[in-house]
Amino acid sequence: MENSDTIALDTGTTTLELAKLLPSKHGLTVITNDIAIATFLEQNSDAKVIMLGGIIRRGFNCTAGSFAAKMMQPFNVDKAFIASNAFSFESGFSTPSTEQAEVKRAMIHSAAKVNMLIDSSKFNCIAFYRFAELEDIDQLITDNLLSSEDRAILNGYQDTLKLAIV
Repeated sequence: MENSDTIALDTGTTTLELAKLLPSKHGLTVITNDIAIATFLEQNSDAKVIMLGGIIRRGFNCTAGSFAAKMMQPFNVDKAFIASNAFSFESGFSTPSTEQAEVKRAMIHSAAKVNMLIDSSKFNCIAFYRFAELEDIDQLITDNLLSSEDRAILNGYQDTLKLAIV
């Protein structure tokens, strides 16, 4: 991430951890549907924070659904950071919530570069609603517990996908 970037930051515990790294950057514009992320950035950074409106997803501290997705549509961002509940090579990236999937798709569509954040425990899992395929993202960011088999498969996409293991 660079100073002055415009970014879309999806909801989730992983994206909140990313948000905690952002105060060192200056001049960011951050669009998010996550109340905790918006609050943290408002209190701890100089970022311009745009909160997507809509229906609050009860128990998850975020907005979701068509209102939030439609609010995202007119924006063009440099980078989107999307979280996923599950991933399989056959079914792509998925989430249990159709409403949350709408927002994720809108963020992906608005971004010049799409970064998927997913921990290795969510690999080879399928949730209810697919929102993206490997071809829809530019970089996959995961942890170092990713299996050697999954790494090998992902390395086969190296012409179109950057793999970052942190």
